[in-house]
Amino acid sequence: MTGRDEQPVGKRLAITEMWAASSGMGEGPAPPLEAVCAQQGVAFWEPVPVSPGWAHGAWVTLRWATGTSGQRAPLRLPVRDTSGRVLAAEELLAQSRAAYPHWEWLPEQVAEARAVAEQTASRSARLAAIVENMRLRHAA
Repeated sequence: MTGRDEQPVGKRLAITEMWAASSGMGEGPAPPLEAVCAQQGVAFWEPVPVSPGWAHGAWVTLRWATGTSGQRAPLRLPVRDTSGRVLAAEELLAQSRAAYPHWEWLPEQVAEARAVAEQTASRSARLAAIVENMRLRHAA
């Protein structure tokens, strides 16, 4: 939101950029950006002018990235395990069934859960490939 090129972007800088984004949304009074920068230990940069929609999208994304409670991811993410590996359809199906261990699953319920698991696994694999391609492009 300010045109900074610092890498990597840590949490303090992301919080500062989040507040800079909120200043571009055109809702309510502008936040005290210089005070926010001082509080975060980050140099003040004036926000660049963007559309309110762009500013809102950046704000939502940065709220999620900084771990603001209750903030959903601004886009669909691959379903991964704790190690970061994308889960396969069978693993997703097993998770679904484990969530209801006392159910007697009817064949049509298993078939429906399997179809959802396969769609989710396929979408997760596509999203993970996009993330990896972006990572490789920006690493070069």
